Amino acid sequence: MASQKHKRSLWLAAICGGTGLVVCLLYFSQFLALGKFLQSALPDRLVTWENAANDWLIVNGKKAPVSDRLVCIGIDDASTTINEVDLEDFAREMDPAGSDFQALKMMGNPWPWPREVHRLVLEKLIQAGAKMVIFDVVFQSQTPYDEAFAATLEKYRDHVVLGSNFTKIAQSDGGVNWTQIMPNESLIPLSSPVDDRVGFVNFTADPVDQVVRETFFRTTHQVFNGYVYRPEQEVFLSLAARALEKAGLQDKIPPGLRQYAIHFADPTANSLRPRPVYELFVPRYWKSNFNDGSLFKDKIVIVGPYAEIMHDVTMTPFHNLPGPHMHLQAMNAVLENAFIGQWPLWLCLAAIAFAAMLAFLTTHFFTKPFTQLLSLMGGSGLFLGVSWFSYNSLQSYPITVAPLLALNGGGLLSIIYQFVLEQLERARTRRTLERYVSRNLVSELLDNQDEFLEASMGKRKPVTVLFSDLRGFTSMTESADPHALVAQLNEYLTEMVRCVFNHQGTLDKFIGDAVMAVWGNVRSYGLAEDARLAVNAALEMRTALATLNARWRKTGLQQFHFGIGLNHGDVITGDIGSPEKSEFTVIGDPINLASRMEGLTKSYYVDLLVGEDVKELIADRFVMQSIDRVRVKGKGNPTEVFAVHQSSDQPITPELSAYLDRFADSVQLYRSGNFSDAQDRFTSIMNDYPDDPVCRLYIGRCHLYLANPPGDNWDGVFTMKTK
Repeated sequence: MASQKHKRSLWLAAICGGTGLVVCLLYFSQFLALGKFLQSALPDRLVTWENAANDWLIVNGKKAPVSDRLVCIGIDDASTTINEVDLEDFAREMDPAGSDFQALKMMGNPWPWPREVHRLVLEKLIQAGAKMVIFDVVFQSQTPYDEAFAATLEKYRDHVVLGSNFTKIAQSDGGVNWTQIMPNESLIPLSSPVDDRVGFVNFTADPVDQVVRETFFRTTHQVFNGYVYRPEQEVFLSLAARALEKAGLQDKIPPGLRQYAIHFADPTANSLRPRPVYELFVPRYWKSNFNDGSLFKDKIVIVGPYAEIMHDVTMTPFHNLPGPHMHLQAMNAVLENAFIGQWPLWLCLAAIAFAAMLAFLTTHFFTKPFTQLLSLMGGSGLFLGVSWFSYNSLQSYPITVAPLLALNGGGLLSIIYQFVLEQLERARTRRTLERYVSRNLVSELLDNQDEFLEASMGKRKPVTVLFSDLRGFTSMTESADPHALVAQLNEYLTEMVRCVFNHQGTLDKFIGDAVMAVWGNVRSYGLAEDARLAVNAALEMRTALATLNARWRKTGLQQFHFGIGLNHGDVITGDIGSPEKSEFTVIGDPINLASRMEGLTKSYYVDLLVGEDVKELIADRFVMQSIDRVRVKGKGNPTEVFAVHQSSDQPITPELSAYLDRFADSVQLYRSGNFSDAQDRFTSIMNDYPDDPVCRLYIGRCHLYLANPPGDNWDGVFTMKTK
């Protein structure tokens, strides 16, 4: 029963964690290449869902406070449809010769109105005390009324801003270029930098769903066209930023060229609703609706198109909103510091991870489907509550849909319990076997049983064998604390085995403190590749031991030193032993020679030696040094042994390169029997490297052979008398 519960827990952890991982890959596809591959089956869908969740919060959640510094004057349907009947009505209370009535009369013309209307609007608002007047209109063409309007714009240049517009222009090569449409030069002369009475009117929509949720206050031509910002580029201000800057509120404008998510105010708020522009000139409205103009005292007033015929609308979470309203939202966000942040990446990942964990806990502690379903619904309510709190209280967009998918997806996938449990049981068996048998051996046993059984009957294969053994370990056991020494030895062997497994080797056996590993006996990657993997494992073992020694030195433990020997050759692989106890291993002469190689490291005071068969396979992959030609005990034929310094992929220092060249020349003199010159060369190397044990060894040999010449039949081979 306990075993079954354990199996069930493992399954739940795997399925819920896997669901969370998939959701992460899908949601963060912009960061993960694999996520982009997975999302190809569901393009942008999860982002769309998250945007929809955020839009629901925008529409139904807490709205930003509305600044009392803003007033909107709309060029609306009522203002653009003034007719003769309306003018007759207005004439009863106005002087038909006065400028106010003339403005109303000109409004009776089809749009666009004569610019004298805009000039009179500006005069009216400034005289009423408006701090800033913004025209959300791009006066692109030249008209007969421009001279008077230009004079008024100059007169009130510190209190007025006009719109400019970045517009797409098709290129001959099929591409698109954004260019800035400025007010006509008859109104504001073109200049560089641009005149401070001009600000751009553009907003950029989310590329996934084309909804505007953000604003930016600065840009350049290059950035707008997708290029990287450079300091020498001229920075243009938005209509909102330009107006706020001229109003003395530049310190409130967020820095930089990036987008800022708007915390929307209620679009129906009274101060954000447009007041018809024609009412500015009708005395009864001027008095009742504008308090004889006092409404505009020290206010920022935006004048812009609201009439349907102008089609100036922007898609937002509140559906279509007029363009001037979006500028009001942008300015209100600055004035009220009403911007929405984003959860950081780590918190989003944590939310998904928590959802996956909650799915695990829910399905682990509740076994009945109905109870699990209720629990998942409760968990979903929890995440929705967190999202609501994050938006309303923390002013931060939460991640909503992804955790819900992780939670409910992980929970609902519990119907595949039996199948997953079977797979987990198989994995548990694999892990148990790997404690006693090499990892790749277990893989072959479980995944390729027929081939493994065939090999276990006995087969000749070319392999690369590695022997490693600790130096002086026997003497250490005589004085060391047994518990501490066993723990230290286990830590050492764990690291050595990890290095073997990291490079696809087979751990053949432990022989006390020695390690025997083989490449090519279970699965071969090619003779040269097997040899390369074995040497890389040896180099990693060298690095791992240095790391262990550094840590042990700090804690007062004795340091370990080892020797490693590698050899390559044909061996017999098979399941060798008795019916009671057997092991899959290798036997043959190359195994014995590999062991002798490890023993030679003591004589030459190096930690890694490889035979000439290995060297032939990896000559161009590693930086090696020919140490000696030696005839080991019990062998008639000599072999050349090499020390390995590093991989050829790593840069070789000039110092190491020069040393190897000098050593090779010295060894060549020695092998040719020129002991005097060889001794001089080795002595010269020792002057630069006084701790070089191999040079010291060769100097001793040269001294011996100069005193007792070896004879004419000497072949440069040194015969070892011991193992």
